[in-house]
Amino acid sequence: MRNDILIAGETVVREGIANRITINSNYATGGYLILTNLRIIYVITKHKEIDCVIPFSEIARKGDSFDIYSDTPNIVKIRDKNNNVYEFSVKKGEKTLWETEINKTLTEYASKNPMEESDLEEIVEEIEEVNDSDEVTEEIDIAEEPEKYTNKTEASPLMVLLVIITPIAGIFFEHGFLLFLLIGIGFCYWDESILHHSGYDTLSFNKQFIIPVYLFKRARLLKKGMEYFILWILTFITGIIFTFTSLSFWIKLLETIQTMITQS
Repeated sequence: MRNDILIAGETVVREGIANRITINSNYATGGYLILTNLRIIYVITKHKEIDCVIPFSEIARKGDSFDIYSDTPNIVKIRDKNNNVYEFSVKKGEKTLWETEINKTLTEYASKNPMEESDLEEIVEEIEEVNDSDEVTEEIDIAEEPEKYTNKTEASPLMVLLVIITPIAGIFFEHGFLLFLLIGIGFCYWDESILHHSGYDTLSFNKQFIIPVYLFKRARLLKKGMEYFILWILTFITGIIFTFTSLSFWIKLLETIQTMITQS
């Protein structure tokens, strides 16, 4: 597939898994990012088709460099001369590598294909106008925090609630406590898949679904409180208590309490 999309004289410099963040459409497509010596290409994994192509000649400059940097972790941002912003969520720890490689390749391309000075001045003026525009500033602010603008269904608590009740549900079945803990891990996988396809950067989860760790990381990713994490701890403790103590023990305990109340 990669060779099919390359043109004559084009070679691959870097490629890797990435999500394209699309703010206006409220979703992120999953795929992989390809940097060549002539352009930047994004291919959708599901359909194996090109989603967007950014020729080097169309990428805007910003001062002495190119407008390819973002303050948002794991997000590589590219702005073209028409003020279109392309954002890609790359693997954790690879953001700086991507930005460095893109800037280096762009610099080499520019040295071999020098632009006229008048063109550079016009681009700089356009960028300054964009920075002064409230409308575009708002768009940039939105782009810097894409997770706030994804589909509302992505943060549905349904899967997490199922995870929370599994320790309690397991006590009603023989050997059900451990079985339902495994089912709870399955719900964590399901929930992570929903978040990932909704545009959240779940690469930090590393597919390690220890339930309390997952609930803790999920709360931090969604910038929510720790209510689900605490509820699961409580149901887990309750499940252990009722799993490893007999029913007769609780009956005797209740009878003892009742007797003490009556005598008092």
